[in-house]
Amino acid sequence: MLRDIEFHIQSRGEAGLTDVVDLLRSKKETYEKHVEEIKKMKLDLDKEELYMLGVFKSYEVGFSRGLASLSLDNLKIDTTL
Repeated sequence: MLRDIEFHIQSRGEAGLTDVVDLLRSKKETYEKHVEEIKKMKLDLDKEELYMLGVFKSYEVGFSRGLASLSLDNLKIDTTL
């Protein structure tokens, strides 16, 4: 994604589309910040920081509930009985 944006920044800059280039640079900065945050989270997960373990536990519970809900809905099972 970052390489694609960089290509568009360069090509649109050469075409004189400064407004588009400014928007693309802003998007690129946002993506770069997200990548840095993900790297930090990975390091924290490797160090077994409690907040990251909680994030994964919460995701696991939500994912499991979502799967169960999909199955119940697809099978039209009434759980109110």
